Amino acid sequence: MSGNHAYGIIGISVLNTNRNEFADSIQSAIFPYRVSEGYAEFYGYVPIETKIGFTIELDSDKGIMTIFEKDRVVKKTVVAVSLEKTNIEFVRKNSKFKGILGYPSL
Repeated sequence: MSGNHAYGIIGISVLNTNRNEFADSIQSAIFPYRVSEGYAEFYGYVPIETKIGFTIELDSDKGIMTIFEKDRVVKKTVVAVSLEKTNIEFVRKNSKFKGILGYPSL
């Protein structure tokens, strides 16, 4: 976690996607996820109920992430671009994509 309440990074092994690569970034914001070569990261407020092994479904068109334990919905949450400097710095420092997809410096 980032120290900013429940803001963090969820690493995800991608099973199904309609987008094999997504690596958008701008100087003053962090988009809520990145995808590359079967691995993805979600950046945002991580529901406390989230555990390793849960299934995550992200609908980027609707801006909704659903977390499942087996077939049971554990949590539905809104995903959003972060404009907070502390969150941006946290992701740039801790992402496994650091140096691979590049993050512009602040």
